[in-house]
Amino acid sequence: MLAAGQKERALAIEAGEIDTVVVDGAWTKRSYKSNYNASSGVATIVGARTKKILYVGVKNKNCKKCMYYKKKNQTTPPHKCFKNWKNTSTSMEAAIILDGFKKSVDMHNVRFKNLIGDGDSSVYKKIHNARPYGPNYFIKGEV
Repeated sequence: MLAAGQKERALAIEAGEIDTVVVDGAWTKRSYKSNYNASSGVATIVGARTKKILYVGVKNKNCKKCMYYKKKNQTTPPHKCFKNWKNTSTSMEAAIILDGFKKSVDMHNVRFKNLIGDGDSSVYKKIHNARPYGPNYFIKGEV
């Protein structure tokens, strides 16, 4: 991802343009207008020029090991816990992509300016409200 970010940044500078990214996410469960209770979700940020992944994140409502020991009413031993989400399933995608925007400067020395999405989530609104690059940096969203 770091190499892809360097290439994406170099192409943006060479073109004298702002950096555009494409974003999308998915859940572990397919549902249409009902049953929004997936236990895991994933989202990616892809460079529009290179078509390579610049960021990927996963949110999990459960950890298999924690669930196993809880079911047996036993203390869970120390382990790498993969549970990292307590909010709604519908908010996973936007949160992951916002995380990627917040990390873009440290990871790639890039502030994304244009966001292209599929229009099925509240991603743009979440990023717009969070202002990951400060109050005076406006990110343009396209769906």
